[in-house]
Amino acid sequence: MTNNTEQQTKKIYVAVTKTGTLLSRLVHFFTRDSYTHVSVAMHKDLRDMHSFGRINPKNPFRGGFVRETPRTGTFQRFPNTDAVVFEVEVTAEVYDAMQAELAQMWENRAQYHYNSLGLFLAGIGKIRKKENYYYCSEFVQEFLSKYGHGIADGAGRIVKPVEFLQVPGGVRIYEGKIKDYYLE
Repeated sequence: MTNNTEQQTKKIYVAVTKTGTLLSRLVHFFTRDSYTHVSVAMHKDLRDMHSFGRINPKNPFRGGFVRETPRTGTFQRFPNTDAVVFEVEVTAEVYDAMQAELAQMWENRAQYHYNSLGLFLAGIGKIRKKENYYYCSEFVQEFLSKYGHGIADGAGRIVKPVEFLQVPGGVRIYEGKIKDYYLE
């Protein structure tokens, strides 16, 4: 039995990756960052990572709100994807709210679009914010910030995927190839 004065906690997961796609290689070329993509998941096995990326792994020109797993989609096409996974403890109430928001976004995924122009402008230090348009780190930063776990000084500035290697409250639980990530 849980004491009412104790706050129940759950864990969410942040995966920072570098796939080897053309876009990933371009981002790496311009930034020299070791990681070029970030996703958020509600389960340790990462069966439901959420981010903004390719809707169809074979079509680099159509992006939006996506669900990813370590062994399907783009990660299946690029099995040597480098990954770092962080575990972040949140309250049960925050976890439930995050899960509900992601489910609502997934249900309405046609309303969300990949922020291609925003990504290009970010590359030259300019911010382009348009409702329901995101690139991966823009989405993860905004999503985590709503719940008190975004990059602390990320408000109003460009946040790159590599910055999530210092996700507030995050504990690094894995570093290696995504294909070798533990699955229950």
